[in-house]
Parts: sequence; structure tokens; C-alpha cells
Amino acid sequence: MNLHYYPRENDKKERWITLLSILLILAVIAMLIFLNWTRIQLSIKGYNKEERAFLLTLDKEELADYLNYDNAIDFSRWDSLENNRHYYNYELLSDTELKDKEIVDYIDTYYENYHEWFVAHGYQPKQIQMLLHRYTIKELAFLKEHTLTWKQIAPYIEINGCIIQDLPQYLQTKKEPQEAIMEISYPNIISQNKTSRIYYLENPEHPVLLIKNGFQVSTDYVPKNLVEVAIPNAPDNTNNKMRKDAAEALENMYQDALKKDLHLAVNSAYRSAKEQKIIYDQMFAIYDSVTASGLVSPPGFSEHQLGLSVDLTSQSVIDEEIPVFGYTKEYEWVSKHAHEYGFILRYPLNKTHITGASNEPWHFRYVGVEVATEIYEKGITLEEYTQQHGFDYPVSLKS
Repeated sequence: MNLHYYPRENDKKERWITLLSILLILAVIAMLIFLNWTRIQLSIKGYNKEERAFLLTLDKEELADYLNYDNAIDFSRWDSLENNRHYYNYELLSDTELKDKEIVDYIDTYYENYHEWFVAHGYQPKQIQMLLHRYTIKELAFLKEHTLTWKQIAPYIEINGCIIQDLPQYLQTKKEPQEAIMEISYPNIISQNKTSRIYYLENPEHPVLLIKNGFQVSTDYVPKNLVEVAIPNAPDNTNNKMRKDAAEALENMYQDALKKDLHLAVNSAYRSAKEQKIIYDQMFAIYDSVTASGLVSPPGFSEHQLGLSVDLTSQSVIDEEIPVFGYTKEYEWVSKHAHEYGFILRYPLNKTHITGASNEPWHFRYVGVEVATEIYEKGITLEEYTQQHGFDYPVSLKS
């Protein structure tokens, strides 16, 4: 006898009720997760109950900054100081040289006095954060005082060397941003254009850095990779170190010159700011100020501090057969071939009005083969090259 089981009608109803109950529970759970998803995300990141309560009072864009940040921000670090709870922006500046109190004072001052204006004039959050990371309160105040919008300033502030105080003049020129910046802010690249401004060079490791009167590196700067140059030295020379890439290039040039029976030697290479000051004081004790300033740079303004410059001499000068390097066959060869090794004659005879330095046929500067070749082939100086190409490194106006 075959027996078949047919579910009763009640059984079917029970199953449907069970299924619907499960679906309802899942829906409720999903709804709870949805409604509390932000809170859950903040918990996962590591924010405690009190911190989550504060963050959930922020507007959507501000809250998104905290959610998108890699780690939970340490509120306790900033709460050790009196602050207005702009934790995210405090944290963004924590990788700068500012101390925590300076960061808090800066950010809180911005929000108290300038934030509403920037928002009202169309600045987006990411644009504001960039400005906060880059500029001082004085510079932000200047933007507000001159009613400068993001659309007006954006083409300029992305260019190295842009000076906030000069923005109105840039706009008046109606020239391309790069050209306007170089014309308005840096006429003193050409030394005959006198100005009282001093610019601070923030990356002295850059191989094409323009350092001269008006363009300064920290007097504490010492190149990281100084090595002794493996070529002969003048008898009284104690400065025979250069940065490794420059030293190797000079050694290659020396070896190739030697094959042509040309005998180069180092008269001076890297000098610290302290050593530069000794020479500077000696020159000003011997000569009048005009003559001395054309012969030696102040500490912090000398190419020798970069570890990329070398004063060359020759065996014939050392042996007193020829009075100066500029009259030697070694100079004649080096002046024609230095660019092949990445060096330029830094202070040519007919460019004193540009470089601000007297003719120095012995002074060669390493800038790399590509740049050196362009400078040599065009017959220009590092100043003129910088004018044409702009700054490939940060430059700021020294306060």
C-alpha cells in the first residue's frame, strides 16, 4: 500500500508565517544597520561614544572627512589644549613644522574670522584645506581683503613661486600665469633689478636651485651626500667635497681632460655657511662694499653651500706658470665641454649685470647634463634659464 504525505493547509500557513517573520527580522536588522551605518563606521574606526556623538553633529561634508581619513584622529592630543574642536584640520597640519598650539591657534583663528567668507565666495572644502596647509593667516586675510575668488587665484597658486600679496598685480598684467609671476615677483633674478625682497628656498637639494643675493637657503643646511672629489687639490685647499652626483661628474671630466694632457685641480668646493662668513668678512675688510659684494656672497646665499659648485684651477696655475685659470688651456677646454658632464660656467664675463657676480672663469656649477646643455647652447645663465622655465621647487617670500 503506497502512502503519500500531503502537507496540511495549516502547515503551509505556518511556513509562510515563519518565512515572512524571518524576512521581517532581516528587514528590521537592515533598517537598523542603514540608520546607524555612520555610527557603525565610526565605531569600527575606533571612535568612542563621546567622540561619535560629537562627530554626528557635523554636517555631511565635514563628517565625510573623518570617515575617509585613514585612521581615527586622536582627539585627546588636541584636547590637551584649549580648542574649538576642528580636529580634522588640526590633524592635516600635524605633518608641518608647526607646534600643536600653533596649529590650534591658526585653525581656530581661520574659522572664527575667515571661514564664512571663503564658503560664501565659492571656495570648496578641498580648496580651503589646501589653502590652510599652504598659507599663513596673513595671506588668507589678504585674499579676503581683496575679494579674490578661487577662480581668480587657481591658475597662479599652482605655480611654484606664486606670492599671495602679488596676486592683484598678476591679474592686472593679463599675461600667462607663469610669465606674470616671474615678471612681477622676481625681477631681481636679474641682479641689476634691485629689490629689498629676500626669497627662501625650501628645497636646497634641488640640482637646478637658483641661489644668489636675494635667494637664500638656511644657514644650517648641509648636503646629505657629500663625498671627497677624487682629483688633485690645490695645496692650500681644504674644501674638496661635493655632492656625490656632482663629484662623480667632475671626476669623469677630470679623467677625460687628463687624456688630452690637461691637468685640472680643485681650488675650493663645498663650504659651510660658517666658512662662507669668514671669507665674507675678510672680503669686506679688504674691499669697499660694492666691490666686495660682487666677489663674495653672504652666508646662506652662496652656491658653495649647496655642494654643487667648484672653483677649478690647473697644475700650471699651481706651479705659477700661468697667473689665473682663465688664461689656461684647461679653462679653454672646460668652458667648451663642461656641459657634457652637467656643469655650467656660472659667472661669465659678459653677464655680470644678470648674475650680480664678477667674472669668475674658475667657478663651475653642476646642474645635470640636460639643463647644462640647454644653458650652453643658448648662451644663457642660470638666471635666464630660471626666468624661462620658472621654479621647479618651492620658493617663499621671507617675512
